[in-house]
Amino acid sequence: MQMKHLLLILLLLPLTVISEQKKIPYYDSYISKVEDGQYITVFAKPALNWRYCDKIVDPKTKKEVCKDAVGWLDRESRVRVTGKPETHRLQDTISGEMIDEEYVPIEYFYARLDNKGELVTNMGKGYIEKYNISDKPMETFYGEKGKPQEPPVSVIPPTKAPTPRKSEKDCSATASSAQMKGLEGVCRLMVEAIENLGVNDTAKLLNEVVGFCATSPPTKYPNKFPEGNVYDTFVYSRLKKKKVPPIKNEDKKYITMADVASVDVLARTLYGEMAQCYRYGLEYPMTVAKIIKNRASDEGKPYRAIFIQGPHNSNKTDLMKVATTPSQFSMWQKTANTADGKVGYNGPLHHGLCPPRELGKPFYRNKSASKFENDIWVNTMRIATEAVLFPKQFEKRTKNVTDFHYTSNLSQYKGTDKLPSGAAFIEKMTHVKPTVEGRKVNYNRCLEVWKM
Repeated sequence: MQMKHLLLILLLLPLTVISEQKKIPYYDSYISKVEDGQYITVFAKPALNWRYCDKIVDPKTKKEVCKDAVGWLDRESRVRVTGKPETHRLQDTISGEMIDEEYVPIEYFYARLDNKGELVTNMGKGYIEKYNISDKPMETFYGEKGKPQEPPVSVIPPTKAPTPRKSEKDCSATASSAQMKGLEGVCRLMVEAIENLGVNDTAKLLNEVVGFCATSPPTKYPNKFPEGNVYDTFVYSRLKKKKVPPIKNEDKKYITMADVASVDVLARTLYGEMAQCYRYGLEYPMTVAKIIKNRASDEGKPYRAIFIQGPHNSNKTDLMKVATTPSQFSMWQKTANTADGKVGYNGPLHHGLCPPRELGKPFYRNKSASKFENDIWVNTMRIATEAVLFPKQFEKRTKNVTDFHYTSNLSQYKGTDKLPSGAAFIEKMTHVKPTVEGRKVNYNRCLEVWKM
C-alpha cells in the first residue's frame, strides 16, 4: 500500500469510528513496559495471561491462541483506564507459581500495519495487568533513543511504513571480476555497517551462535550430570567449537570467543534468574547484569572467594565464572528442592539450558516458542550483548547500580525468624533501590539490592 493512500485512510478513519461507535474516548495512559515491536495481550476478563488461558486454534494462522484475547497493545496503542484495579490470584507465566496480580479495566485503540503491509485497527474493552500502565511516557531501553511516546489523544496514532527489504546482492569472494566491480560500493557499505552495528543488530547476529539448546529433546531435563560445572559440561564444551562471527565491539575491535562465551553465559543466567520479571521492566534484569559485572570487576576482588566457587574451565573469564557459580546462582545447581520437600527438577536450570531462542522453535517448555516468550529472550540477548560488548554504554546506563548482592522478596523477613538461613547476610546490609535510566528498582518481589 502506498503511503499517500495509507495517510488518506488514517484521515478518514476517525469519522468512520465516530459514526459507528458514537464516541472516541480520551486516551490518558501509556503502554511503556514493552520495547518496539513487542506486545501485551488484552483479555476480555481479568486473571488471565498468555500462558494460563483457554486455548483455541486460530483458523487463519493454524496456531494456538487464547480464546479470551481481544487485543494486542504496543507502545503506540491508546489506552484509557475505566475502573479501579482488581487483585487476582493466578499462576506466574514463567515459574508457574501462584501470585497476586493487579488488573485494570481499559478501553483501547490501535492502528498499525501488519507483516503484509495491510492496515489493522482494533478498538474495544478488556483487562490488562496494572504494571503495564503509566501516566507518563517513557523511552525504550533498546529502541530509537530520544524518540518520545506519542501523547494520549483521541485520534488515530501514526503508523510506521514497512521496513524496506535488504539488498540480496552477493558479496562473496566467488563473484566474477565484473560482478565485483559493480558490487564494490555495496560491499564496502556492508562492511562499514558491520563495523558500526548497534546493540540490537549485534545481538541478532550473536543469537545465531549463542543460546542454543543444550538438552535433547528440548523439553527433557538431563537425567545425568557428570562431575564438574553444569555450564561447562553442557554448554561451554560445545560453544568453543563454534565460529566467532566477524563483528566488532564498542571500541571497533573484533570480538573473541571469550566475548561470545561471556554473552552466552550472561544471557542464560539472566534468563534463568529473571525471566519472570522482564514484564515489570527491563531495569530488573539490567540491574542483575550489572551486579554480576560488579562481582567480576576489580572492585569485586576482595569478595572473590564468595563470588567464584567450585570447579571452572580455566579458559572462562571472571564474568563467566561469577555467573555460573552454583552457590551464588541456584539456577546452575543440578537439583532443587520441590514444593513437597523432595530433591529433583531445577526449573531455572532447564530454562537456561534451552531458552526460547527462536520464535516457533522448540525450547524447554514445548515444541513452539511463542512471541511473548521469544521477546523475553530477545531482550535478554540485548542486555547481555550491551553489558559485554558495549561496556561503556552499559556502565553509563547502570551507573547507579554499584552493589554486589541481591535477593527477591526477602526484605519483609529481615530481623525475623522467617528469614532463610541462606539469606542471613542481609541482616548486616541496607536495602537500596537504585535506578536504571530513571526507572527505580523497587518491586521487591522481583529484586532487592543490598548495600554493605
